[in-house]
Amino acid sequence: MLKGYTEAGLHEQTLHLFSLMNRSGARPSRYTLPLVIKSCAGIPSLTVGEQVHCVAIKTGFETNAFVGPALIDMYSDRGVVGAAHRVFSQMPVKNVVAWTAVVAAFLSAGDVKSARELFDQAVERDVILWNTMVCGYTRHGDMAAAQELFVRMPDKDIICWNTILLGYANGGDLEACERLFEEMPERNVFSWNALIGGFARHGRYYEVLDALTRMLGLSDVKPNDATLVMVLSACSRLGALNWGRWIHVYAEGNGFKGNVYVGNGLIDMYAKCGCIEDAVSVFDGMETRDLITWNSMIGGLAMHGHSMEALELFDRMKDTGEKPDGITLVGVLSACVHMGLVKEGFMYFRSMTKDCAIVPWLEHYGCMVDLLGRAGLLDEALNFVRKMPIEPDCVIWSALLGACQVHRNVGLAELTMNQLVRLVPEDAANYVVLSNIYGANRRREDFAKLKLMMKERTMGKFPGCSLIEVDSEVVEFFSSDTRHSQTRKIYGVLEGLTKLSKSSGNETELDDLC
Repeated sequence: MLKGYTEAGLHEQTLHLFSLMNRSGARPSRYTLPLVIKSCAGIPSLTVGEQVHCVAIKTGFETNAFVGPALIDMYSDRGVVGAAHRVFSQMPVKNVVAWTAVVAAFLSAGDVKSARELFDQAVERDVILWNTMVCGYTRHGDMAAAQELFVRMPDKDIICWNTILLGYANGGDLEACERLFEEMPERNVFSWNALIGGFARHGRYYEVLDALTRMLGLSDVKPNDATLVMVLSACSRLGALNWGRWIHVYAEGNGFKGNVYVGNGLIDMYAKCGCIEDAVSVFDGMETRDLITWNSMIGGLAMHGHSMEALELFDRMKDTGEKPDGITLVGVLSACVHMGLVKEGFMYFRSMTKDCAIVPWLEHYGCMVDLLGRAGLLDEALNFVRKMPIEPDCVIWSALLGACQVHRNVGLAELTMNQLVRLVPEDAANYVVLSNIYGANRRREDFAKLKLMMKERTMGKFPGCSLIEVDSEVVEFFSSDTRHSQTRKIYGVLEGLTKLSKSSGNETELDDLC
C-alpha cells in the first residue's frame, strides 16, 4: 500500500498510512522507510522528513544501504547538503548508490569541487556515477572537465553520450555538438532532440529543418512530441508555413493528434505565420488545454487585431478555472492597445495585482505606455512612465517616441530622445524617427542638423530582412539582395536589357522591355 501511494504521487496518503502503521504496532523494515522518506521529499516537508529520520535511528536503519541513500536524497532536495553528508559519513558500508547520492547532493548545491573530491574517493564507480559527475560539469558549463571525464569513462552507454552532447548543445558549441553526434555509435530520439534543440536555442532554424529531414530520411528513430514542438517553433521563426502544415499532417497521422504540447506548437506556428483561422481551428479541436494553450490563442488573436475575440477568450479562460499568468495579461493588454480601449486596459492592468496576484512586468508597463500614446494622451503617458516603480527601458521610451511621431509632438519627442541617447546611443532608428518628426513639423534646420550628426557618427540602420518560402525552402533576402540564383538571373536579364537600350540609343524603351 505504501509503495502504491508513493508511486502514484499520493505522498500525504503515504505518510498518513505510515502513521497508522506505527500506531498499530507494526515495525517498519528497511524497505518501508525509503518509501516514506521519498514521500517526505515529495510533499515537500523537511520537518516531517526529520521525524522519519528519527524513526530510522530508533529502529536502527539509519545506516542501511537502502535507507541511507533515501535520506541523502531527501536532505539534498531541501538544500540541506550538510545533513546529507553527515548521513553518508555515518554509513559503515557505502555502496555505489550512496556515493552517487552524495555526489549528486553536492552538485545540486553547486559545489562541484566537493562533488569531484568525493567522486575521486569512490572505491566503486558504475556508469550512473560517472554520468552524474559528467552531467554536473555540463550543467555548470565546464565542458573541458566534462570531456576529460567522458574520455576516461571505461563503459559508455547512450545516456552518457547524450549527456555530453546536450552539454555542447546548451553551451552553444554546435560544431563540437555536431562532431560528437556523428561519432556516436548509436542514437535515440533524445540524441536527435539534443542536436535539434541546440540549433533551435541558438537561432539556427534552417539547421533545425535540415536535421528533421535527416532524422526522417536517414534513421529508424521516430520524432516524439518534443521534436515536433521544437520544429514548429523554428517554422514560426522562419515563417515556413508549408513546413508547419506538413508537421500538422505528420502529427495527426502518427499518434500526436490529442497531444497538448504539439497542439500548442501548432497554434503558435499558425498565428505567427498569419493563419489565425487555422490556429483557432486547432484550438477548438483540442480536448485538453493548459495555460500555454490559452496564452498562445489569446496572444495570437491580439496580434492579428481580433481584440474582442481575445478578450472574450480571456473571460472563457477564467470561467474554466485556469489561472492567468503574466504572459496572459500581456496578450490581454495588447488586445486593448490594438482597439484603443484605454479604460478597459487600465481595468485589466489594475486587476493584475488585485485579482491575479501578478506583479506587473516591464512588458505590461510598455503596453500601457503604448496604449496611452496611441490614444494621443501623451502627457498621461509621460506621467505614467515617471511613476513606474521600475526603471523604464529603451523599448518603453521608443514606444513613446513613436507616439510623438504620430501626433507630431516635437517637445516630448526631444525629451524622450534624451533618454534614448542615454540608454542606446548608437541606435540609428530612433534618430530616424526624430528626424521624421522634425520634417513633418517643417523644422528644416533641426532636420538637417540631425542628418549631419548621423552622417558624422557614421550611423547606419540595419537593413530590413524578409523571408519567403519557395518549394518548401525558406529564402532570406534584403533590399537589392542578389544571393539567390533566381534573383541573380533576373538582375542579369535587367542588366542586359539596360545595355541593349543604351546601345540602341533609346533608353526610354527599358520600361517597356521590363
